[in-house]
Amino acid sequence: MGKILIYDDEISIVKKIKADIRGLDLGLKPITFITLDSLREYIYSDDNWMDVKAVIFDLAQKNELDSQDMDFDILKDIKHCFHHRRVPIFIHSAYAMQVEELSELPTVLLFKKGAYSIRNVRDHLAKLQKSGFLDLFSEGRLLNDQISILKRKVNLDDEVLKARMHSEFTSIALNENFIEEIDKILQLENPARETFLKYLKPAVKKIIDSHS
Repeated sequence: MGKILIYDDEISIVKKIKADIRGLDLGLKPITFITLDSLREYIYSDDNWMDVKAVIFDLAQKNELDSQDMDFDILKDIKHCFHHRRVPIFIHSAYAMQVEELSELPTVLLFKKGAYSIRNVRDHLAKLQKSGFLDLFSEGRLLNDQISILKRKVNLDDEVLKARMHSEFTSIALNENFIEEIDKILQLENPARETFLKYLKPAVKKIIDSHS
């Protein structure tokens, strides 16, 4: 079962997101946090990342709600997840559209809190799960298989290879609206296969070619 990490310091929002994810019935298990300390204890431990497929984070803690500079404490944790964990990041926040650096990261999806925002998060998460996109960089069988292929060709350690794969993938995704591409892929006969062929296989090939 794939895990989805959820952080918000408003427990009612956490409960609603958790219920909506469970309601999808797509084999996703919500793991929830209402304090940054508990979230950090989890995300900075390598042991906790097997089968984590995505994260859903709020930006502002209660004591930051009146902040004018948008320099939220959680930003460093979001960047850590993007660069070192590489799973899709859903930002669900009243300030989601006001932090420019987040809009430049292709697998960070921004949702401004509102009447239908939790439903929108849920629906996008469902698309990524049904297409197989959530499996691409989740610590699991697919990623490990690609690392095994690369290690037969390239003399680099696992973490370097994962970072290289993500970098190559990002160069592909930056040039398109990847959610629109996922919508197209979902119309095909085998979405998970098509997602792999479009995003992960070319990344692996580029790394092998660069060392040939």
